[in-house]
Amino acid sequence: MTGSRVQPVILAVEDLQWSDPTMLDLLCMLAESGAGAPLFIVATARPEFRAPWSPRPHHALIALEPLDSTEVRMMVEALAADGSLTRNVVDYVSERTGGVPLFVEEVTRLILERGEQSGVDAIPPTLQQSLAARLDGLGAARETAEIGAVLGREFSYALLRDVSGLPDASLQASLMRLAAADILVVSGAPPQACFKHALIQDAAYETLIMRDRQALHLRAAEALRDSGDARASVEPEAIAYHFTQAGRSDLAIEWWAKAGDEALRHSAFREAIAHLGKAIELADEWEATHAPAAFQASSRRLKLQSDYAQALMWSKGFAVEETKAAFARVRELAAQSGNGGERFNEYNGRWVRSYTRGELRSARKAAEAFLREAEAENRTMEAGAARRVLGLTCLSQGEFATARSHLEKTLADYDPDRDRESRFRFSVDTASAAAAYLALALWHLGDVERADALMNRAVGQALEAGHVPTIVNVHAFKARLDLRRDDPAAAMRAVEVHLGLARQHAMALYLAFGDVIASWARGRTTGGAAGAADFRCALAIYMNQGAKADAPYFHGLLGKFVAESGDRAGALAVVDQGLRFAHETGEHWSRPGALPHPRRGPVGLGSRQARGGRGRFRDRERGGARAGVAHFRSQGRAGAGEAAKFEPSFRSGGRRSRRGSARLLADAVDTGDRRGPDAARGAQDAPAHELNRVISGECPRHLSWRRSRSY
Repeated sequence: MTGSRVQPVILAVEDLQWSDPTMLDLLCMLAESGAGAPLFIVATARPEFRAPWSPRPHHALIALEPLDSTEVRMMVEALAADGSLTRNVVDYVSERTGGVPLFVEEVTRLILERGEQSGVDAIPPTLQQSLAARLDGLGAARETAEIGAVLGREFSYALLRDVSGLPDASLQASLMRLAAADILVVSGAPPQACFKHALIQDAAYETLIMRDRQALHLRAAEALRDSGDARASVEPEAIAYHFTQAGRSDLAIEWWAKAGDEALRHSAFREAIAHLGKAIELADEWEATHAPAAFQASSRRLKLQSDYAQALMWSKGFAVEETKAAFARVRELAAQSGNGGERFNEYNGRWVRSYTRGELRSARKAAEAFLREAEAENRTMEAGAARRVLGLTCLSQGEFATARSHLEKTLADYDPDRDRESRFRFSVDTASAAAAYLALALWHLGDVERADALMNRAVGQALEAGHVPTIVNVHAFKARLDLRRDDPAAAMRAVEVHLGLARQHAMALYLAFGDVIASWARGRTTGGAAGAADFRCALAIYMNQGAKADAPYFHGLLGKFVAESGDRAGALAVVDQGLRFAHETGEHWSRPGALPHPRRGPVGLGSRQARGGRGRFRDRERGGARAGVAHFRSQGRAGAGEAAKFEPSFRSGGRRSRRGSARLLADAVDTGDRRGPDAARGAQDAPAHELNRVISGECPRHLSWRRSRSY
């Protein structure tokens, strides 16, 4: 996309049916967002391939029909440059091949090699048989083609030599013969070989009997593992594949696990799911035929399940049933094995799912148990992760001082060397995330300057760490803070980073959450019915994933949009729904300015609606009053004196005093942030150069991820 801004770009991709998830994710992103760029993408696939992206007006699907007789004649004449084949032979080739280009090419070459009459008589009935017949005529080079077919569509000369055991002279002669016969394309120094067509590789592979295939796969896996070939470290899935095809499940499990762990650490979640899923499948088969109890209780099986659950959580969403089932299996295996480390991973997964689903009481129980057991076993890194999630839970429940205490303790105890691994075990980097959460707690408590500084620190640390889930998470909380400050421009800048990485790494829930924030920012500009419709749609998609985190607050924002569009009854209905979510989830950290006015109802409602809606808002007055003192301080309107005057009126506890307090609060909060847009965004946006690089697609090198081979 960046390159197309400099000059038009043509991108050609072949054989989409064999593409790995990363390639498909890239093409999805280009298909969805590349309409305005001077970018032309041509991709080929077999008919059974189904594109994972939605069709757009600027897309075109071209079904390639078989060649007609005229096109077959042109192709045959081009292959037989001397025009030695008669018209009758050309017509016969067209009839027998069905207009399939590769079959036309193979049959024509066979006829040219054997002579017109004997060649016509020897035409095989199928393309596969035709390819096999041509391989039979290669002599000693056929064995080289068969070994190459085991190694893959593309393979290196060094690997071919190690697996074949042939002397260089014989091997090079065979490669030259295969290249001359248009079986292989050989290029480079040291040479790399590639089968001209995937069907030729398939034909060569099919000529091998099972015993010989397995022996060659085993030699290939051992050669890659032992020779120091770069693919062993870059693509452990290649070794895993060969061990699998060799029937060595024990070694295949080990290497699929390594491939999954490598993908997970680079935030390639779909690859991680695929690789770890294969390891788990093989492990379950192994368990059924060997020592089930011992294997099931082993740390290796538990680690596989824990990593698999993490990958599902990020890719498919925190609240979906598939993620729940994966973490339940982690819990079961952890109980059997007694492995404390993985038990803490399960606590974290249980907390994440409960928090995302808005089950804050369950989330708090999980976080407290997590912390209690980590402290009892003197596990400092685990305790830090536990305090972080407990602090966020308290923050969401409106217990800002308690949240501050937990999060400050988390940051004080953090050791960057000791706790580096926490980002891979417990979803995000402990220090970066805790700083972002603490910034929100401090903002609610009125310490605006420190909140700004901490959020800036969290963003910088996340970018420096280069851990994609941490960067996405921190920018989600930065956008939350900007939203509470009613700064749509700053929120949009934060969410662009968030959405860019979430799209790149197919993080389903974060994509949906980012769209909610982006639609709010757009709606603050457009307003009216259009803004309400856009926000409502984004919120529905987010909540359809089972997510209820922030649901009360988001419904308060939606109520404002609906009220501004003139639909006062609709606004009251939305706010009612938000109040029900608040009661259901126990979430009480919403900024008072986003809540309905206790006398007038949502912004813009008149007295008649106020009389009808007043009772509906009383349940929320306590939550609004709790955060009200902090909001006075953060707005700078009433100052400490007004806040002090307000706080005792809430603590006195009577219904009249609570209602009076909430009214006083509502009169103060409608004004929004008084510091102005420049001051509001000043401290928040550093380091701007890093953010701009991420937004523009010019990600730091440590955020990039290679394309892995699919088997």
